[in-house]
Amino acid sequence: MFGSIYLTVIAFGLVASALYLVFDKKTDHPSQRIFLGILAMVLVLETIGLLTARQHINNSLGYNIGFVYLESLLLIGYFYFMEKTLFFRKIILLVTLFLSVWGMIVSVQLQDIRTVFQYFAFLPFGIFILFLSGRLLSQILNLRMFEDWNLLLLPHFWISTAIVFFYIEAILIFGAYQFEPEFVIANVKVLFGFNRFIAGSMYFVFGFAFFIPLIYERILQKRHLS
Repeated sequence: MFGSIYLTVIAFGLVASALYLVFDKKTDHPSQRIFLGILAMVLVLETIGLLTARQHINNSLGYNIGFVYLESLLLIGYFYFMEKTLFFRKIILLVTLFLSVWGMIVSVQLQDIRTVFQYFAFLPFGIFILFLSGRLLSQILNLRMFEDWNLLLLPHFWISTAIVFFYIEAILIFGAYQFEPEFVIANVKVLFGFNRFIAGSMYFVFGFAFFIPLIYERILQKRHLS
């Protein structure tokens, strides 16, 4: 039941993200296109995952390719487009290349991409994404970016915050599964239910965050007219 709700939340986020791109044609939205791609990929991945889980089929290959690598690379791409300094953009590219090569080493030497979740590839990607999220949040909070914006109306504030919460939670839960599998298996419904709640919240933010300033503007217009 919760799996169906989780998929519905992702689908709503995907539709909202697509509608925003269709109706707001005034500005270019590279980050919103990235989130549209993430939501579409995650919806397909999680739908396949739900079906394969019901049939007791190992879908580690799909989750490794989609979650560990593609989603990580797309999120890094988001932070790359948000980065203002050319020097740090080069750093992002170099680190991403290193992490991709490390993922190949993990696949060949440490964890088979076809049979197990590649935590040792996910962990450095997750740490790097947390660092990029923290950097963006720091720049926003210190008014180095979007200095004229109300913080609560800024989509990128909510997006970065959601990413931080999700990756901290995912690193801890999947780390526990890697090193203390008995504990996780004994509490699988609670832990992975919580994981889906945090993940669903993040994907919801991806889809609807850019509507926040638009909704606020509409409210102000109505108040002005009344």
